[in-house]
Amino acid sequence: RGKLLHWLDVLGKWSMVDVFVLLMTLASFRLSVASPNHLNFLPEGLYSINMLVVPLWGLYANMLAQFVAQILSHLIIHYHRKTSMAAALSQEIDLGLTPSNSDTAPEKLWAHSFKLDYEASNKRAVVRSSAHWVLSAALLTFVIFVICGCALPSFGIEVLGLVGLLVESGNRFEQAQAFYSVFDLAAMIMDQARYLDTTSDLVGLGTLASLLVVTVFLVPLAQAASLLAQWFAPMTMKQRMWNTVQIEILGAWQYMEVYV
Repeated sequence: RGKLLHWLDVLGKWSMVDVFVLLMTLASFRLSVASPNHLNFLPEGLYSINMLVVPLWGLYANMLAQFVAQILSHLIIHYHRKTSMAAALSQEIDLGLTPSNSDTAPEKLWAHSFKLDYEASNKRAVVRSSAHWVLSAALLTFVIFVICGCALPSFGIEVLGLVGLLVESGNRFEQAQAFYSVFDLAAMIMDQARYLDTTSDLVGLGTLASLLVVTVFLVPLAQAASLLAQWFAPMTMKQRMWNTVQIEILGAWQYMEVYV
């Protein structure tokens, strides 16, 4: 049951695919056509066309339902583990064994001596110092890639044909194309919210923009920081268990692969 709950929690993020498809749709169908103001023979402001996709409450209800499902998944896993640990502790007491102590002295994981082979073995193993540099370099590379992946354009949209010509004519015949990074997409969503200027759109589109930045940019960085702390920071066994749970939760809420 524990494995099943774990996999349901891991795969839960993929239920947000439809929300991220809508985010791409917001950019794809955001079209603005204005009459050229650099042609003197045309009246100023002769025509103006703004086309956009407006999310409605059905989509927001779907998104909220997925939020609730993921939160419930974390709670169910928590109480499942709590019940399993209580049962294991009761069994140890019944068998006359000494319960394992989770209130140990703080220790850095990289400095821990790992026991080999079997319980009565005297063999111990420690991680080589080169592994620290490899891990640090890997996490630093990950952080750089996350920042670059969110700051650099990840997709582009080009308008062709008659509509593209109309767009270009109102933009001094610059090519009718736009490139979006994660931050650009979030900014475009907020611009649309301000353009519509209704409370529901400001709250709804603001939530979508926040979801994009938090889950694709901030959560992966927080997960990398937790992994770094797990390896280098001195922790008791109880603190390490809580940090492991935190890493697991952050992994469930980071949507980089869903965005890609």
